[in-house]
Amino acid sequence: MKTPNTRLVVLVMIVLASLLAVAPAFARAGGGKGGGGAALGVFGLIVYASYYAIWRTVLMVKRLSVANLLDRLAAVDGAFSQSRIHEMVESTYFAAQNAWTNNNLEAIRHRMSPELFTKWQNTLAAQTSCGHRNILADIELHAIYLIGVSDHDGWRQDRVTVLVHGSMVDFVVHEDSQTVICAAGQSATDAKKKNSFWERWTLSRDGTGAWVLAAVSEDAGITAILQQPNESTDRRYLDWAAHHG
Repeated sequence: MKTPNTRLVVLVMIVLASLLAVAPAFARAGGGKGGGGAALGVFGLIVYASYYAIWRTVLMVKRLSVANLLDRLAAVDGAFSQSRIHEMVESTYFAAQNAWTNNNLEAIRHRMSPELFTKWQNTLAAQTSCGHRNILADIELHAIYLIGVSDHDGWRQDRVTVLVHGSMVDFVVHEDSQTVICAAGQSATDAKKKNSFWERWTLSRDGTGAWVLAAVSEDAGITAILQQPNESTDRRYLDWAAHHG
């Protein structure tokens, strides 16, 4: 998929990135980064508003095209039902945050690919070895947007990509003393403030054909959205499409 004014979009993204300074923090399931941003100033706000308008437009167009294909795929394979995917993502989102803060990934092992489970388990092990614990609270899920689908013969290579918009209180403490670990120049009060975020989730299918969480990325920008596939090479679907237009 090509988009006009690519150079302008890239320039806006570069300028915006140079204006946004993100304070480091450990953060939520998977070890994503949280924290506040620096003051942008008038010019920065104008750039941000321009980028956001482009981002929303790209997201809307992508969602429409993906939704159209998903509706058609669901006629052949019910796993591609948008409502079923939304329910799976929503339940996994809350279960993952609770499992992460309780240091109990076994509770959601059936919801994850083996590779992601191992990755998160290693991250939590490293955190525990330092005597730290990531506290997550006041967890909310604001939106789930389907932005990619890749359907193939069988189901082992099938993928669905969603953008997740959430917010939560997210901070790290020393396990023994319960002292809050703060970023440079950050107070404990600031560390405990609620922050919102966007993540890109990739879903794959397990041995039974059920959707599981396979990857989580913080890259929810324009390029990442445009790069998501919207395709099917499944012969069952292609045969169905040939008879249904």
